[in-house]
Amino acid sequence: MNDLLEAKRGQFPRFYFLSNDDLLEIIGQSKDPYPILAHIGKIFEGISSLKINQIGGGRNTKNYEIEQLISPEKELVDIKPFPVEAKVENWLKKLIDHMKESLRSKFYRYFAEHANVKKAYEREKLLKVIKATTGQVLITTSQMQWTQEVEAALISVDMNNGVAALKKCRQNFKKKVESYIELVEKPNLEKLHRLKLVALIIIDEHNRDIIE
Repeated sequence: MNDLLEAKRGQFPRFYFLSNDDLLEIIGQSKDPYPILAHIGKIFEGISSLKINQIGGGRNTKNYEIEQLISPEKELVDIKPFPVEAKVENWLKKLIDHMKESLRSKFYRYFAEHANVKKAYEREKLLKVIKATTGQVLITTSQMQWTQEVEAALISVDMNNGVAALKKCRQNFKKKVESYIELVEKPNLEKLHRLKLVALIIIDEHNRDIIE
């Protein structure tokens, strides 16, 4: 039995996050995705559940496909639906592939549509973007934008232009944080959107402190 469990963990290393009892439960019902939902948060920290759709199947068989990820904050991420296979490690690997592909496309779409929205005088437009964008995409692109802006400012300093560029960069992040604070204080803001804003405030305030 231990050899079987080690073999499964070798094929899908995230199974090391599960106890032997949990893994046995999953393997024993591998084509039924519902038992794994009780353990999905141990396998993927940012996923609390999956949206599962039953498709086809006969009287004694049921077929399922995975079509959505659900975060602990109840944020939904659509993925390209794919069928649940008999071997749980196989369809969990596909889950990772589809997760990456979905987030990759969201990053590209965000940069194509909203790369220059985050300005203090566009707060209503900014809130609309935050509501429509996955939290992970918002946080990651915020860090990427900080890196790009600070790198450009440091290059300016190296070209003997003084620290004016860094001061401007610091001021830009101060305005961003002020915009987020104003938005987070809005009444009737949904909990999920408030959580996104709080995360952005913490990250960009920290980034501003680094520039300081």
